[in-house]
Amino acid sequence: MGRQVLLIGRVGEQSMHRHWIANASGERRVFDLHLSYYGAEASPFPDRGPDVTLTHDPGAKFPGLSVCLDKLDKRLPSYKWICFVDDDIWATYGVWEKFFAVVEQLQPNLAQPALKRGSFYSHDITLERPAYMARWTNFVEIMNFCFSRDFLSRMRPSFKTNESGWGLDYYWAQHAAPAERSLAIVDSAPVLHTRAVGRGGLYAVMAGGVSAAREDRVALAAVKPRPKAFAGVRHDGTIDTHAALNRPLYLQNRISKLRKLLRIYSVQPPAG
Repeated sequence: MGRQVLLIGRVGEQSMHRHWIANASGERRVFDLHLSYYGAEASPFPDRGPDVTLTHDPGAKFPGLSVCLDKLDKRLPSYKWICFVDDDIWATYGVWEKFFAVVEQLQPNLAQPALKRGSFYSHDITLERPAYMARWTNFVEIMNFCFSRDFLSRMRPSFKTNESGWGLDYYWAQHAAPAERSLAIVDSAPVLHTRAVGRGGLYAVMAGGVSAAREDRVALAAVKPRPKAFAGVRHDGTIDTHAALNRPLYLQNRISKLRKLLRIYSVQPPAG
């Protein structure tokens, strides 16, 4: 039986995808890795193993991913989960293995790993809450997201709607059902977002850069509900619906403001 997960990295030359599969070659790996390459090199990643596939899909993020999915169309039905990851996300293989185990347990339509404390972030809700295995939410961000095969089939046309994809996170949430048990943020498998929003290579290949992305977001998300958690799933499986689930992480907010003041646009992942 083949692997049930396809992880698609939207990658350029500075991609961190090697960390995602380090020390997990051969039969042990629980996901197939495909690289959707947006750069200009004719033969990128010469160290790529024979079981890591690649397509050249230049241009902005979501139009490029749409082209990539067209190329992979015959492969997609063999997977239960299709995950998309930006190239500035740092995570070890063990983190991905844990993430997909939780996704398989909870069976959401759409999920993402939480972000480690210290990550660059746009939404407080995406930061990890270690008390929980996962949280049921009304929001999953577009930098690293995992679709069930059926939900991707329904949402796939939306990949062609704008360049950046900003606003798609709200659009997807509006089409997920049941509303309170369809989207999940997995806290027990957090990843590190290493570059400030708007500073990655994906923006360099998008006409209009961040300004265009913001225009896309407004166009797609006329109604933008505040991101919130409906419930938390504790490590023992019990469910928590306490209001404290949506309490902001004030310390992380202060770190974000300090970074902007000091113009710090990237962080280094842990050694090893």
